[in-house]
Amino acid sequence: MEEGERVLGEDVVEGPHGRTPLVVTSRAFYLSIGGRYTRYAYGRVRAATFDIHDIFIALDGQAVRIKYRPSTDRSEALQALRRQVALARFSAA
Repeated sequence: MEEGERVLGEDVVEGPHGRTPLVVTSRAFYLSIGGRYTRYAYGRVRAATFDIHDIFIALDGQAVRIKYRPSTDRSEALQALRRQVALARFSAA
């Protein structure tokens, strides 16, 4: 994490390579792939779709897909991710 970031939520989600930890902060979200965390800054988000089965987030030159698991609808981390992405898209407009 970068200096000044606050952790807003953490959960285990179904990511592109199976179950992976998700950390949502005030400036970015992080997914662990192979034991290393990859940072996805909200400022790089170009589009996002939150449907009943999946979350798709398009960033500069890449896309991230997160699958919902049972009880994911109550996940504080995914609710925080939705809120932070919406805030970033709103401020970019």
